[in-house]
Amino acid sequence: MRAARQYALELRRSCTPLLLFLFSSSLTASCALAQWQDPVVDTITRTQTKKMTASQSLDLDSSGCAHLAWRTASYNPTDFRIFYSTNSPNGIWSVPEVLSDPTESANSPALTVSSVSCLPYVSFETGTEENSEVHVAYRSEGVWHVERITDNNHFDRFSTITTDLMDHLHLAWITQDTVSQEYKLAYAFGKIGSWQIQTLAGSQNPLLARIAISPQGIAHIVYRGGYPLEYHIHHAWNDSLGGRDWNYEVIMSNNYADIVSSLMIEADGDLHLAVGGHGPDFVTSPRSVYYLHKSVSGDWESPELVASKAYEPCLDVDRRGNPHIVWMQMDELIPILETGNLFHSSRNEHGSWQASLAIGNDYFNASFRLDEHGFGHVGCNTGGNTRIYDVYHVRSGRTITRMDEDLSRESELTSFWPLCSQPNPCVTFTRIAYATPEWCRVKLTVHNILGDQVETLVDTGQPAGLHNVIWYATDKMGRRSGQYILRLVLRSAGTCEPVGEPSLPETLWATVGKWDRTATRKVCVLR
Repeated sequence: MRAARQYALELRRSCTPLLLFLFSSSLTASCALAQWQDPVVDTITRTQTKKMTASQSLDLDSSGCAHLAWRTASYNPTDFRIFYSTNSPNGIWSVPEVLSDPTESANSPALTVSSVSCLPYVSFETGTEENSEVHVAYRSEGVWHVERITDNNHFDRFSTITTDLMDHLHLAWITQDTVSQEYKLAYAFGKIGSWQIQTLAGSQNPLLARIAISPQGIAHIVYRGGYPLEYHIHHAWNDSLGGRDWNYEVIMSNNYADIVSSLMIEADGDLHLAVGGHGPDFVTSPRSVYYLHKSVSGDWESPELVASKAYEPCLDVDRRGNPHIVWMQMDELIPILETGNLFHSSRNEHGSWQASLAIGNDYFNASFRLDEHGFGHVGCNTGGNTRIYDVYHVRSGRTITRMDEDLSRESELTSFWPLCSQPNPCVTFTRIAYATPEWCRVKLTVHNILGDQVETLVDTGQPAGLHNVIWYATDKMGRRSGQYILRLVLRSAGTCEPVGEPSLPETLWATVGKWDRTATRKVCVLR
């Protein structure tokens, strides 16, 4: 840097204009272990009753507010209840509400929030193991109601739920065939008060199902299928919205056996799958998590190892289609034991998987989602190590996506560059060009080296494309010579917040609007 300053002074003495570019970024993918520093941790409950979340306990609405469901448990079966809380609309968590009948034992909550109405739905089961029924809790005019989906007096458990773009509800659960007595997948499609229920005859001994819906309304269900010594993740999908023709396939990772899975579908229809499994021996073999991807028109790609000594993956995909996986770290000496440490894995700029500790020591049963700004959200419970059972919502202290870095790498100098008056230093103006990736708010300002704002060149909304503005390179005194800093901030329809002291030139800007990218450039101009 000292050599650069000396070079700048020498050029200034010769009256030759110089542009010195200094690039800044609020996030670098190489700082993997720093991604979840200073997480925001909300304690939802503080009682001695045992509480457990599940892999589908957490969801986010379109405003980024979190919704969380869990169950309580004790030696009294009637204390197995389903609870719900949210921090919508003001960020303050509501008093937990009981969704299930207090006189019945309830289990296996799964929560989804409609992208259309922003209303939460929670599926769960009540009754004994041999005689259990599936219910859906929904809120209407601020009041919770419960609708019973099954009424067949036999095994119906472990439901999963989601909604589609037309606000239909889709459920899947494990049922028992009344004729063969085999366990099968059941699927329900419809809306509150109107359901179409079917049994998937081709499903084999299913367990731990997860459902996701494509933009076309196709239901995709992944589950542990098969029989002992040949457990793998099975995939079933129908032919149309609510369709009854089902396709089946077995998805293989490099584990000897796969038990748990998490599925997400992109807006373009690509499938993203995370699976957790183990080696030949269930107790002594290490656990591993793998990731698989399938494009709309292609086959499943080769599995990628995400992490070893890892289990219970929960997957989400950011706005650019990059997968993110939160998983449980398993004990090194006793592979079947969970440590209570939750890790987050994502790909770095080289395409390799990297991990960072999200939160640790006593956090279990994670449910993970990404919001539109790239912050990670985890719903989980404590108590596995400490026997102090509480429900928590954990939000990353900063964005965990690489959108900022990707944008700066893609654009580099093309997103912001002054076109100086070379080779004639007598020309008094500088043309500054910049590109906007989409419609956004543009603010281009000029500062002196003390950080004082000299002039605002642009402060308006502009569409995607290349733009330019002329600056006559004068300060408040009308002087055309000197060192200046040009600061360009592109932000979406949301807001933009400074990180640091706003009066200093070193201030970084981080967008917290519709997308969490920034195209800030600092330029020292010597004329």
